[in-house]
Amino acid sequence: MVFFPASDKAIRYCGRVALSSEECRFDWPGVEVRFSVTGATQVHIHMDGARNYFNLVVAGKSSVLVTEPGNTRYPIDLDPNQQTTMHLYKRTEAIAGYPDGRTGCVIFKGIELDAGRLIADEAPARRVIEVVGDSDTAAFGNLGSRAESKTAVSRPPFQDVSQSWGAFTAQAFGADCHNISFSGMGAVWNAPGLDRPAMNEHYKQLLVSSPEQWAAKPNDNTLPHVDLVILYIGGNDWWTLTDRGDNDFIEGYVRFLRELRALRPAQPFLILLADEASGSCLVTRDRQRLFSDDMKRVLGEIVRAVDGEQHSIYLREVVPEPAIDVEDDADWGLAEHWSVQGNRKWANGVIPLVAEVTGWPC
Repeated sequence: MVFFPASDKAIRYCGRVALSSEECRFDWPGVEVRFSVTGATQVHIHMDGARNYFNLVVAGKSSVLVTEPGNTRYPIDLDPNQQTTMHLYKRTEAIAGYPDGRTGCVIFKGIELDAGRLIADEAPARRVIEVVGDSDTAAFGNLGSRAESKTAVSRPPFQDVSQSWGAFTAQAFGADCHNISFSGMGAVWNAPGLDRPAMNEHYKQLLVSSPEQWAAKPNDNTLPHVDLVILYIGGNDWWTLTDRGDNDFIEGYVRFLRELRALRPAQPFLILLADEASGSCLVTRDRQRLFSDDMKRVLGEIVRAVDGEQHSIYLREVVPEPAIDVEDDADWGLAEHWSVQGNRKWANGVIPLVAEVTGWPC
């Protein structure tokens, strides 16, 4: 058996990771490990996957890998006469609830082969889109249904970030997607009950679970390169906006954008608004309309405060295609979040906005 550590150059990562000579840690959703093997009859993935769900794609065929805490070897049989490309994709978000614990941070140790060799995967995508958001971006409950919301004890089995609006949007441009999202998290204020810093503090972190050790600073190249930053966040702030008032939210979001610009000085920012009929977790069209109107008001003030269009910060309303319908059960997953169908409709509205602000063909 031959062991290739996580730091081997033939192993590629998509998303935010904390890589050392001995291991690779990651916990944001949608992080992907890519590699190719030739001449082996069996490969072992060495990792502590915590309590996560992964899509394991072997030679184009996908299966679901469910992990438990502890260092484990996951064996996979291969055809030694074929070059096999493998992708390990983290479906679940950083800290999602289980009855017996949280999803947690992955510690990927490396790859072991019984024969043959590890070879570099295909060249990285030409572009990288980073999506920043909350449960809508994390694809919370997208594999579930409204009916299952009453009986689902554990949420992670119903989450697959590879079928989120961010992933669908990136695919339209042949790009990789880096997903920086956390259910319940706001730009400035989190949803009631989520007792941790908001995205204005978490954005700079390579790992959600180790904020101090892995925090980026301007010009230190800690964060991986991206070509576009898309922000759809503020829905959780909205729940207390009336009580707290516009001014505090606007001031906090403006500070967040300025800090974000210090970390991403060259990339365009695309800030998304929900139209009057697509907001999640709102149940009725009247509440969707109220949410849309409120966010247009405050985000409009925020973008004007930072001279957005002069600094490549664009505010655009998303019009899903076809329309998302609060009355159509097929558009909704667990707890009134978008289903896969709802995510795809939202992505169809985002794609032309990305093309507009970047000039990229799709």
